[in-house]
Amino acid sequence: MSSESQGNVRLGTRPESTHAGTFHIVGVGSSAGGLEALQELVRNVPVGLPLAILVAQHLAPQHKSLLAELLGRQTALNVHVAEDGAEPRAGTVYVCPPNADLVIQDGVIRLHPPADAPGPRPSVDALLASLAAGFGEQSVGVILSGTGSDGAYGMRAIQAAGGLTIAQDPSTAKYASMPRAAIDAGIVDRIAAPAEIGELLTQLIAGDLDQLPDESAVPESLVKRILSSLHSQTGVDYSSYKDSTIRRQIARRMAVLQIADQSDYLTYLLSERAEARVLGQNMLVSVTSFYRDPAAWDNLSKVLGNDLTRAAEAEPLRLWVPGCATGEEAYTLAMIAARALGFPADLTGRLKVFATDLDDTALEIARRGIYPASAADRLPRDLRDHYTEVLGSNMVMKPQLKECVVFARHNLAVDPPFLRVDIVSCRNLLIYFEQELQDSVLRTLHFSLKPGGLLQLGTSEGVGYLSDEFPAVNPKQRLYRRGRTPVDPPRLSGLSTPRPRSQVPLNHSARSDENQVLRDSLLRALAPPSLVVNENGNLVQVLGDVSRYCQFPEGDIDMSVTSLVRRGLLPEVRRLMAQVRASGVSTHGVPIKFDDGGPDVQVVVRPAASSLGAFLLVSFTDAAEPDDSAASLTPGSGADPVGLQAELDSTREALQSTIEELETSNEELQAMNEEMMASTEELQASNEELETINEELQASNEELGTLNEELQVRTRELADANLDLRNIQEAISQALILVDKDACVTRYSPLAVRLFALIEDDIGTRLDHIGTTVPLPQLRDTLRHVITAGTTEIITASGEDTDYQIVISAWRNESGEIGGAVLSINDITSTRASRRAAEQTDDDLVLISSQLGVAAWTRRRGDGALVSIGSEAANLLGVPPAELVKDPQSWVRNVLAEDLDTARRCADPDRPIRLQYRTLFNGQMRTIVDILHDSPGDVTAELVGTIRDVTEAARMLRHSTDSDAMVTATFAIPGQLTVFVDRTGEVLRTGAECEEYLGVPPELLVGRRLTELCVSSDRSALSRWLAGLTEKSEDSIEIGSVDRDGRIRKLALHGAPVALSHGTELLVTMRNVTAERAEREVLRRRNSVDNLTGLTSRSTFTTLLNSKVNQAKRDSTGLALLWLDLDGFKDINDRYGHAAGDEALAEVSARLRNAVRGFDTLARVGGDEFCLLVDDVRQLDQLDFVAERLLHSLRSPLDVGSATCHVTGSIGIALYPSDAANVEDLLLAADTAMYAAKAEGGDRFKFHLVGMQAQTEERARQRHDLAEAIRSEAFTMRYQPILDLADNRLFAAEALVRRRLSDGQLQEAGAFIETAEHSGQIRQLGRLVLKLVGNDLVGFDRPPAPLAVNMSPAELNDPSLPTFLRQTELLGLVPDLIIEVTEHLLLEPRSVGMQTLGLLRSMGARIWLDDYGTGFSNMSSLGQLEPEVLKIDRSFISQAAGGDSRGLAFLESARALGESLGCRVLAEGVEDERHLEVVLDSGINLIQGYLIGRPMPPSALTGWTSPLPSTLAATQDA
Repeated sequence: MSSESQGNVRLGTRPESTHAGTFHIVGVGSSAGGLEALQELVRNVPVGLPLAILVAQHLAPQHKSLLAELLGRQTALNVHVAEDGAEPRAGTVYVCPPNADLVIQDGVIRLHPPADAPGPRPSVDALLASLAAGFGEQSVGVILSGTGSDGAYGMRAIQAAGGLTIAQDPSTAKYASMPRAAIDAGIVDRIAAPAEIGELLTQLIAGDLDQLPDESAVPESLVKRILSSLHSQTGVDYSSYKDSTIRRQIARRMAVLQIADQSDYLTYLLSERAEARVLGQNMLVSVTSFYRDPAAWDNLSKVLGNDLTRAAEAEPLRLWVPGCATGEEAYTLAMIAARALGFPADLTGRLKVFATDLDDTALEIARRGIYPASAADRLPRDLRDHYTEVLGSNMVMKPQLKECVVFARHNLAVDPPFLRVDIVSCRNLLIYFEQELQDSVLRTLHFSLKPGGLLQLGTSEGVGYLSDEFPAVNPKQRLYRRGRTPVDPPRLSGLSTPRPRSQVPLNHSARSDENQVLRDSLLRALAPPSLVVNENGNLVQVLGDVSRYCQFPEGDIDMSVTSLVRRGLLPEVRRLMAQVRASGVSTHGVPIKFDDGGPDVQVVVRPAASSLGAFLLVSFTDAAEPDDSAASLTPGSGADPVGLQAELDSTREALQSTIEELETSNEELQAMNEEMMASTEELQASNEELETINEELQASNEELGTLNEELQVRTRELADANLDLRNIQEAISQALILVDKDACVTRYSPLAVRLFALIEDDIGTRLDHIGTTVPLPQLRDTLRHVITAGTTEIITASGEDTDYQIVISAWRNESGEIGGAVLSINDITSTRASRRAAEQTDDDLVLISSQLGVAAWTRRRGDGALVSIGSEAANLLGVPPAELVKDPQSWVRNVLAEDLDTARRCADPDRPIRLQYRTLFNGQMRTIVDILHDSPGDVTAELVGTIRDVTEAARMLRHSTDSDAMVTATFAIPGQLTVFVDRTGEVLRTGAECEEYLGVPPELLVGRRLTELCVSSDRSALSRWLAGLTEKSEDSIEIGSVDRDGRIRKLALHGAPVALSHGTELLVTMRNVTAERAEREVLRRRNSVDNLTGLTSRSTFTTLLNSKVNQAKRDSTGLALLWLDLDGFKDINDRYGHAAGDEALAEVSARLRNAVRGFDTLARVGGDEFCLLVDDVRQLDQLDFVAERLLHSLRSPLDVGSATCHVTGSIGIALYPSDAANVEDLLLAADTAMYAAKAEGGDRFKFHLVGMQAQTEERARQRHDLAEAIRSEAFTMRYQPILDLADNRLFAAEALVRRRLSDGQLQEAGAFIETAEHSGQIRQLGRLVLKLVGNDLVGFDRPPAPLAVNMSPAELNDPSLPTFLRQTELLGLVPDLIIEVTEHLLLEPRSVGMQTLGLLRSMGARIWLDDYGTGFSNMSSLGQLEPEVLKIDRSFISQAAGGDSRGLAFLESARALGESLGCRVLAEGVEDERHLEVVLDSGINLIQGYLIGRPMPPSALTGWTSPLPSTLAATQDA
């Protein structure tokens, strides 16, 4: 049974609170056998779900885990080893590393050292509990295969938080203990195989999880049969639980088992004994927490402390927590009691706590005393410090506290209670019971408590009609004290469960047969009025009319016979019932005279046995008429009362006998109970020791099991890899030999025996000691070099009729160290023969190529006009190169008439790659080939190609054999690589430059496929291109290839098919176009820049502006556009010419570029028009400053040639989205504002005003007026004195800026400071103030006092402030200045403002903190600032003067703070005598205000004296 309830988590409510697409986080716990289940789970989780998965698999702490690697092979999800501080991301699996606990704190992953306490690592409970605390309804707990019960606590927390709990179907788990523990605890929402969990998660995200069946649809008869079966199988009677709880839990189990029909569930319950245990667990809501309802615990702590203070030192405190669940409340109560006892060292001798429950799983958790660290968040610090210890991510109860608490299984409804208990905490348990069981439990607790003992109930519970027996100590917190009034004790048999109420009804059920009717009639006619009473003294049935003998009292109905019998008969009824219970025989009472005037009444009590139990029949009869003897006994008769005395003595003896028997029975029961308690405690201690040992062994076993699984998987993988390697060795046509670092053979393929005389017994023998079929004298040295240097070497071996090529490469192990070498042996006998035959052909080819002439040419891409051509063209075309360039028609002067059309196509933009024509001059005819070296997508301005004389080649191709056709191919053309490949792309012949182009030497290139030599992304395109060449010439293709230096080169490939006698082969030429592509990119970039100014071009700027506006629209941010037009630039063009104008534009552009910030975009958009884009939303408050800088940069004279010119600028400023909703409107708004500035004379800037509402227009006007005032320096300074009451002298003066209006009046700063701050003009205004204060300081022969200047965070955060002070020669005045800053600056302790402040302090400036109390400063930031004076805001002075105690308290605390910081305190706003009085009373001696002096010109400061009497200074000193 549970002591806490956080509401039942219903499956049917989850979709209502979980929206489709909401991010979820899944915690998965597993142990032995978990690897296979984890692989199955992640394999079936769909990609794209908005969830992250955290895995806590029990691991050996010192073993390197391969779990992440193994899971990563099974899923497309990202799988990583969890790292501390990482933020969980959707679509990712995070695996806990060994020797760490994985939890979620503040939304990020945290790895903690595991607890030293025995138990599995990492802790699944810690992970799941942290998910419940951090993600609530978005958390999911999954328990997979494993031993033990780790995870049950965390699953309970997730279910309580509204999350989803899933357990692996035990029938599919290798080890079912972990999922079975969670299922038996009744905390699992779904049971599924690992492969089905992915579908459940998909349904959870989509909100499609099954709803709970309708609880009301379960028939009453079916509920009774289910409860009867549950009672017979578990021994616990749940019939007295509330009907709603019973139905809800039945419906919940049906949903989990996916059973739709209630009858089917009853059948399942009867056939599966384990289901009865699970359903029973579900009835027990075992959810609790530490220090829940703090107000109730604080109240109990206070009352308990008072009770212990008044009580003398006595026996140990005895506490009882029925329904303790997982133990948090029991430990909480123990800690509170220990604190009330003063945290004694011998706590076990002073305190004993009995914690009981029916939930065995919860009790197991409670006995361990290990909880997630977050579970103790509500515990007061003193309790945590004394009795808990944080180990990693867990909180552990200290041994001295655990030894005081005994956990035991106990049924509060039927089992005997603990006796002489001081406090019972039974919170939120009675709410699950029907009224009759509640009454029984309350009587049990009353019997258990000592007189005066405390009873703590839940916030929704009460004592009902037993309020007299439980007087309230604090009714709001449901704390009661056991009263002195006795109540009927509960039945303490403990041998059987209580009978359901339906078995002992107050009224018998309806009679259905005539015999029953007859019996009832006879009873009414013949039987005297009687009461049937059960063994507890409660009324069961009434026979006849008993109204003369009984009455029903007012208020709650009490069915005890002693409360119903009239007062005159009550003593007699009690006496007779006691005698019958003791003797078991019927007993008649003496006649009793009644006050109603009727006949005397005689009471008869008879025992009555039944199958339903033992009963008493109390009958009332009218006594016979009294005879003389009876009359003689009446009072006042004077008769001898011997008979009456005898009757009384008999009654007294019977009562005494009954009392003695009851006392004896009570003592025996008490002694037996104490013995059982002692035995229980001893057994509990032994059990806990055994559990600790078992947990340690279980943890070790789980770690070994996990390690064994990983090793088995790795062994299978190694076996598979070994088999694959063996199959590869046997299948490949090359021979392979592996040797270790000592050159000993470790493995070889069957073909290796052709060169080496290897047998199986040679494994482990040095390779150079094994005989070979051909001489290999260099083998030993080459092997040694390769293994030592880690390189690759190629050696050849030749015999009489065989040739071998041996490639020797070093191989490395996992740590990167050289482990040996691999020898790849190729039989190149046929290749060598072909190569020797081709060598002679190569010699012939070299001779032919030396006589070939080649000329390279370039043409414009647009019209094909010849740009340049090589000098060899004169020999090829018969025309000098210069003439060819000058006269395009000269190209075809010597071309044969039949080839003219072909030759003229050389200049066509869409010409084919290869053209061939003939020329005739000097009596000699030549065949010329013109080849275009271009590739698809090339956008350079020029075409490149070559022409060469192929007369002899053509002749040879016509007359030679197939071998002659290969020879005529040219492989040595400068600037290109030529290769000959077959139709499959295998290289047959290559030029000498292949290593430069493809990174492979010629001897290794032949025999390889061309597609192997390009980057992987181009291979499929190259394959398709080669396939097309087998039929006809194709357009060129570009591929990427890695050259010998490891760099990627772009190659343009041209090719053509060559028909030979045995088939068609392919001739492919390659040209390096990397530099051409780079040059083309440079040209593209050049087009984005204005040629004259070097600024961004208009087209590029417009594209960028569109992009930035779209981004601002998506991000809901803003940007600004400044349009600048030069004033008077037309005069420069008119007077000095356009060349001078261009020179002036270049100089203006350079100035503007230097005036703008690096992250803003400046562009030239017209002749003398420029635009500036400000898209950094943090800088929008600096627009005035930016505009003024641009204007200022133009005001200096321009040197144009020998003349000096002057230009200014007009700037219009428009804001997006306030001034325009799109790019076009934004450009128009900025242009309109620019013309407005130009209309007012130029050399100024204007914000866009058109279309704004009146208030916005007024703010723009104020902003504009302020800008004008700053530009014209229409400001002056006034100074308000600050008085030091210690000597009644001028201490300092605060500089206050005033604006001079057009009518001569001065405007106070409050009218324009806000505008300055919002518009970003505060920096300019601040610099003007510094300049004016500097001028006033220079005007003094000697300043009468230091001057305090207010500086805003915006001014101090401007990194150019020190430069401004240096350029304006104000640095020398800094030592005479006091810088006043507000608390807002302290919010950014590492800001530029704090650094600037430190620089000013180092230069001699003093720092004051202004408006103290209105910000958010703390001791740390104040300590970093080290202010000389704390200036209290005037609002606190007014508050204190008005009698507000909070204002007075603030003044006192400010003065104390100033003393602790070593700074003085200043009170501003002292306007009258009352203000002065409260300041003096607070001990503050620096004041400022109208009472002292109003702001005055600087000249008035000289000679200023205090208006206050000098006696105040003496008062301050006193």
